[in-house]
Amino acid sequence: MKTLEIACFNLESARRAARCSVGRIEFCAGYAAGGVTPDLADFELLRAETSIPVVVMIRPRGGDFNYSPDEVGVMREQIGVFRAAGADGFVFGVLKGDRTVDEGVTHELVRLANALPCTFHRAFDEAPDLFRALDAVIECGCKRLLSSGGGGTAWENREVLRKLHGHAAGRVTLLAGGGVRSAHASELMRLTGLSEIHSSALPSGESNASEEEIRALLGCVVACGGD
Repeated sequence: MKTLEIACFNLESARRAARCSVGRIEFCAGYAAGGVTPDLADFELLRAETSIPVVVMIRPRGGDFNYSPDEVGVMREQIGVFRAAGADGFVFGVLKGDRTVDEGVTHELVRLANALPCTFHRAFDEAPDLFRALDAVIECGCKRLLSSGGGGTAWENREVLRKLHGHAAGRVTLLAGGGVRSAHASELMRLTGLSEIHSSALPSGESNASEEEIRALLGCVVACGGD
């Protein structure tokens, strides 16, 4: 099944995505920081308003993805709180100082999700060897991996994404994210073989997702065989 996931950095964007009946909402805050854990009250409002799957970003701060023990403790607590509040899954990414996947912490966070699906986010794109990092993410039990195929956009790195998809061999669902827009989304899915795309659908300089762009992206997914 082809799926569109919309990254929503505020409640209004999430409401717009829900009105468009997207496949999944990634709910977070802090666009300027690249996404951090959202406000619990906002999530609870969204959860009460929609039955669309909502996965929650677990990230205590912006900046790098090498977290201190105290920050990892915060992430543990956040997973428990949002799991109890009805999250459908979690999105996080933890790296060691050398930018390889921190398998110990990642595996622990996946375990704390208590069988809810976890996505390793674009921290992955900073890894020195993407194929080894992919194997590590799978070994940790993540069900999805969000990637632009390294530095740059998903469209620019479409050949890398195609190779990562082949390397994954069905062991994890790879989402193309990073500058994905309706102008090239259909071709991106066709060339990479990916079944899922991820976009903020944010117009330049605006803070809320564009319903027009969301619907155009949904059209791309449908054209590729999605719902």
